[in-house]
Amino acid sequence: MKAQLLELDNPVMILRVLLAVALGGALGIEREIDAQAAGFRTHILLCLGAALFGLISVHAFAPFESVR
Repeated sequence: MKAQLLELDNPVMILRVLLAVALGGALGIEREIDAQAAGFRTHILLCLGAALFGLISVHAFAPFESVR
């Protein structure tokens, strides 16, 4: 089961990154409307970085993990 979680193809990874950007943009727009400090661009970059960090952390160590 663990090996199946690590096998993400490119369209799924791209979809996850685009979804993170879209949701971050939605949060950012809401904060821009309320005139709060961190707005649209900040939330897009934050969510994009978190999504990329998550994908990299899963795939960077996969070759070193032993599956029994």
